[in-house]
Amino acid sequence: MCLLRLPRITQPLEKEEEEVAALMEQIELEKSLYSDHEMRKLEEEEQLKRKMESLYDEDEARGKTVIMAQDLEEKWEQKFLQFKAAPRITGTSWSSCRRKAFLGLSFLF
Repeated sequence: MCLLRLPRITQPLEKEEEEVAALMEQIELEKSLYSDHEMRKLEEEEQLKRKMESLYDEDEARGKTVIMAQDLEEKWEQKFLQFKAAPRITGTSWSSCRRKAFLGLSFLF
């Protein structure tokens, strides 16, 4: 994908504006590199840190079913290990493929 941005004609940024722009660009870059699952893991790690430091609000988690990202990863791993792929070519599909291939051919003598 190619993105073309037209030039902007503005005043040069002041020192503070340049620092804020650089900081915002860094934050956007850091956040853009994480998927939703990775963001969830980071939030859970933060919650665990707060819980260990006893800054965790018990009312925040009360009444919620908690499914951790680690639990999801283990569930996905089990599904992957149980998955059995079907054969790519079966006896009937091979004969139908050959028949369809020959339909498009015309012999010239």
